[in-house]
Amino acid sequence: MDADLLARAMETPQKTRGEYFNVTNGDFFVMRTGWPTIADAFGMAVGENKPMSLADELPEHQKEWEETVREYDLQAPTDLKEFIGQSGIYADFYLGYGFEELPPMLSSTIKIRQAGYQDCMDTEDMFREWIAHFQQERLLPPVTVRSSPA
Repeated sequence: MDADLLARAMETPQKTRGEYFNVTNGDFFVMRTGWPTIADAFGMAVGENKPMSLADELPEHQKEWEETVREYDLQAPTDLKEFIGQSGIYADFYLGYGFEELPPMLSSTIKIRQAGYQDCMDTEDMFREWIAHFQQERLLPPVTVRSSPA
């Protein structure tokens, strides 16, 4: 979900005050097919399909993160846990990690569209834009020379 899209949705007309709406980017996004977009934003090749818990895996890379922050003179905290907070847990849930079967989810945007809000965002474009923004702010490393997966 794009934060700017959500902010625009929150500016709905007065007649919708007190109502509840589902807001989504508008596309059906599957992370497995989205990895190439994310890898490309960093100039990296896509690795093998290897499901893993980001909440468990990311903290294991504290040393590499510290080196990355120093190497690229990033403005991000060197403490990875401080930088990412609980986002690994959120990502695991969003990506369906650990589910034998994904739970049924209904996220209809019909009600908000009927109220007049029609905006949408392509999720792959959202990833490109936010990654580029955080690279420009020097919170994430820049595009690197494309390398083969390890």
